[in-house]
Amino acid sequence: MKIKKEQIEKIKTYTDEGKTAKEIAKILEITVGMVEYQRKINGWKSNYKGKNYKYYNKIKEFVNKEYSDQKIGEILGLSAGTVYSFRKTHGLERRDLHHNKNKKLSKQLIETLIGTVMGDSSLIYRGVSTRIQCQHGMKQEEYVKHLAEVFKPLEPHISYRKKDEKNIAISLCTKGYENLNNFYNAFYKDNKKVIPFELFDNFSARSLAYLIMDDGFPVRGKTGNVLSVGISLCSFEDEELEEFMDFLNDKFDLSFYIANHYNKHYQKSYKDIVLYNGEFKKLKKLINPYILDWARYKIEGSKPRESEKVQSPLDNSNPSQLEIVERIND
Repeated sequence: MKIKKEQIEKIKTYTDEGKTAKEIAKILEITVGMVEYQRKINGWKSNYKGKNYKYYNKIKEFVNKEYSDQKIGEILGLSAGTVYSFRKTHGLERRDLHHNKNKKLSKQLIETLIGTVMGDSSLIYRGVSTRIQCQHGMKQEEYVKHLAEVFKPLEPHISYRKKDEKNIAISLCTKGYENLNNFYNAFYKDNKKVIPFELFDNFSARSLAYLIMDDGFPVRGKTGNVLSVGISLCSFEDEELEEFMDFLNDKFDLSFYIANHYNKHYQKSYKDIVLYNGEFKKLKKLINPYILDWARYKIEGSKPRESEKVQSPLDNSNPSQLEIVERIND
């Protein structure tokens, strides 16, 4: 049997569509070997993705129509989870379907957002809208549920997942809203998180408290008493840290200095900002109304927990005495 030119062209078309050699051979009424030979000599790689590839065109069509995974699943007789996994595997992304152009954001919500996103939370932009997302260990479950209450207008969802045999993570993710896009644009430049100075008209004592609950750590003396507090801001550049410390001084009359801490696990030094001991009482009075009970060990004089090892200089009025702050993050 001699293969025809138009059959060769069809082999290319069907290969690009993800059909198997067996399916193509049946359609064109030729042998499987002839299909495979043409693929080989022409360098046509199969786009076959598995037995569910027959759904590709339909799912792509429904995604373009902005159907939800739930609706697509109902039409095709699949679960929403299967549709979601299929979309991710085959790169069928869609714009965020859960957004509201004019969601009202309270002062408390904005101040909390700025503080926690400077810390452990993040903003996720999905083409049209932005959502808030964070993940913590189970010992911060109270904190995540508290954030869910603060972000309640943004319809947050809490989920749990097993990180390994011993640890479970708790995650929060809000729905996407268009009026969060300005916050995303302030926090992320060239896909890198930066300190959003353009939002700092809304940076308050509440914002500072949430930043400390996220990334703060107690600085203890030799007897274990808390002398001061530091904030881990190692993802930001030195120039940003300097400007942030100037802001904290101007806004709250609090003086910080940059210090290094050594992470034993990664065997690497990171940058923190540390409050001068003499200004600790002033800070505690400022943020005390906003600190949750679980985080009070960061600013109160209780003994260190077993998971916490912090060293402080005898006198941090001279920052040069502290070249390394050694600690374990919570």
